[in-house]
Amino acid sequence: MAIDPDDLDSLCELLIRADARDHEALPDGIWNWKLYVDGNVHPRGPGSTRRSELKLYGRLEEGTHRLVLREADTGKPGRLESNTLRIEIKGQPRVVVDARFENGRPSLCLAEGEPA
Repeated sequence: MAIDPDDLDSLCELLIRADARDHEALPDGIWNWKLYVDGNVHPRGPGSTRRSELKLYGRLEEGTHRLVLREADTGKPGRLESNTLRIEIKGQPRVVVDARFENGRPSLCLAEGEPA
């Protein structure tokens, strides 16, 4: 279903931040991982550069969404996958999710101070 450009203001920006504070950095950086939203690979959004601290993935409609971060190489044996982070979108202008590496695995969590 196509989104009417006039409706973009009602959508929530989804931003992913590589968070290495007190954690290991993601191997090869966040740009070499794929984010799955509701089971579908979600391409990078506009306006993000490799120098950006926050990576804009796109916009989400209101409702509950599932996020999973996976290594980009789908043919790699033992491909790493994060936990499933469930977020509720209800009127927020943006949601910031921290991506980190803990105990040998990627991990997603809602950034501190961000609404769930």
